[in-house]
Amino acid sequence: MIQLISDKQNVCVVGDDDQSIYQWRGADVQNIITFSKRYQKVAIHQLDINRRSADGIVKTANLLIQKNNPNRLQKLIRDKGIESENGDLYKILFNNQKDEIEWIVGKVHSLIGTEIIEGDKSRKLKYSDIAFLFRSVGNEAKPYIDALKEAGIPVIYSGIGGLFATPEVNTIVKIFEFISNCDNDVEYNDLYINEIHSKLPAQFSIKYDSFKIGIISIQDFTQKQRRISLQGLYASVLSLLGLSDASFHDSDDDVLLYNLGRFSRAISDYEGSREFLTFNSIKDFIWFIRLHAENAYDSGNTDSMAGLVDAVQVLTMHGTKGLGFPVVFMPSHFRQNREPEFGPTLLNTTKFDSNRFLNYPEDERRIYYVALTRSKKYLFVTSAEYKIGGKRRSARSNFFNEIDDKYFITNDILDPTTRKLSEEDGVSEEISLPTSYSELAYYLSCGYDYKMRFIYGFNPGLVPALGFGKQVHNIINLLHKDFEVTKKIPSKSKIAQFIEEHFYLRYASTDLTERFKISALKSLLKYVKMWESDFSLAIKTERPFELEFENSLIAGSIDMIKREEGNEAVLEVIDFKTGKDNNELMHKYELQVQLYTIAAQEALGINTQKALIHFLDADKNSRLNVQTSPDALGTAKEELSFAIQGITKATFNRDARQDKICKSCDWCNLCPKRKGYRA
Repeated sequence: MIQLISDKQNVCVVGDDDQSIYQWRGADVQNIITFSKRYQKVAIHQLDINRRSADGIVKTANLLIQKNNPNRLQKLIRDKGIESENGDLYKILFNNQKDEIEWIVGKVHSLIGTEIIEGDKSRKLKYSDIAFLFRSVGNEAKPYIDALKEAGIPVIYSGIGGLFATPEVNTIVKIFEFISNCDNDVEYNDLYINEIHSKLPAQFSIKYDSFKIGIISIQDFTQKQRRISLQGLYASVLSLLGLSDASFHDSDDDVLLYNLGRFSRAISDYEGSREFLTFNSIKDFIWFIRLHAENAYDSGNTDSMAGLVDAVQVLTMHGTKGLGFPVVFMPSHFRQNREPEFGPTLLNTTKFDSNRFLNYPEDERRIYYVALTRSKKYLFVTSAEYKIGGKRRSARSNFFNEIDDKYFITNDILDPTTRKLSEEDGVSEEISLPTSYSELAYYLSCGYDYKMRFIYGFNPGLVPALGFGKQVHNIINLLHKDFEVTKKIPSKSKIAQFIEEHFYLRYASTDLTERFKISALKSLLKYVKMWESDFSLAIKTERPFELEFENSLIAGSIDMIKREEGNEAVLEVIDFKTGKDNNELMHKYELQVQLYTIAAQEALGINTQKALIHFLDADKNSRLNVQTSPDALGTAKEELSFAIQGITKATFNRDARQDKICKSCDWCNLCPKRKGYRA
């Protein structure tokens, strides 16, 4: 497809064949290896410096990946000039797994609070700087995680793999099973409720009678609904368990809340793929977990913001792509005694080459190469001759043996380097913030709202009107694109046609969608009638941008950039809002348009002089001017900086300015609310 679109001209690709690890999803490393043979006059620019890792790590990774020669692009990655210290790298084969785990726990304890230097800054090393990488979290991680937790070391599963084994999420699933009467061969009675209650994690201190009454009440209410929201059901269960109590929201509870937030994300994965849910969908969701989520999430994407929760991160090797950590542990490495296989599928494997999706030694070596190069400074590769409880010697992965010992300490000896302690707090420089204005606005409204939403990962319930504003924006964009071709102002029939063809609200019923279409038609007819000149003055609609700002990358899309009517030398930024002008939200709207003005000037190189907010549903379809003087934009930058610095420094206060912000918040029933809040 790329060849057809480009006619093999002006094609730029960026990649590293040594880090191609997704062949099981259909990626083909030959795409980059053979690129210069398939395209003419190819210019190659080598980015051959690893700017993350110290020299011992880079050299170790090079020795490993060279075993893929000659079936790789020939290159030698260099380090950035930082030397590994003696004791930064250990590779030890223990006699038994128990000794391996004890050594790992001791090493974690010994590193916490020691100085870590990143660039020209130093700070103390935290739990969130440490990553445990496994080939499979589900198959290998449990004894290590159990030991870390027993030693008082906080642990999170970055991404969603392994989540369903946590006691708090297991409890929620059991409650869902009871509410839905999930399995025909199980008696969902008082004994079942009592069993759930007896195994509640210690943080949930609800008494049995209250628990029983609450669960049955939620069940009765849910059964009576024609449509249900799984997120709403989940919120009701968490509220019953007392999650809004302040005792749940100390820093010691980060791991619990992070796990509960990840489960909310799993609910969204299921709920978002369906137009509506009924009571029976609860049972379907449980089977989605059992048959798919528990296994498929194990190799899923990793949340780059997980480092803002101060806990050791447990990840799959696949899930670390693009990430880096001051400390990396790679334990286990016990061989899986099976040949690569495609696995059970409904697909007809005679119709395609299923072998290209399998993992072969070169693929596996690339995975280990990626894992090794996630480490910035400390790298600990360990395994054992005997698993816990095993009487026979366990076979190890060939790739554990392939990792060259040259730059490692290979015996269980004390660290030969004295590590300096530090009192300087901070977070890893790896945490750069990809964000948008809407995300920053949540932080400016309430820091804890941002944490619940983007750090813990809680998702609000889906509402029928979700996406209405975006659909109207899309139709405006299409009307302008049509004008560029036809040079005709859109007629009523053309607007109605575009709405019929392109307006879609996934979660709204048919009747509600029709009402929203009528509302959209009224707003758009008024817009075209009153602002017909926009069509000839518009320079660009839906102009995307990426603005580098401090240690963040702010992405967004400017609704319209146009020439001013009567003075076409002046360029304007227009931001459309569905609804009427609302004084309570006006500052939020103004800051957004000021950001768009900054982005137009600094990221797009467009010298806009004016900015306006256009309210599509106002009686006069009004446009309000926003201040864009240097002083006004400077003040806007200060406010944006406040949000970005607060997020990257993990400052998440319950600081909503007004009680009504708490009352209308998506987490009203899950959060202790602002200080001084009055219901």
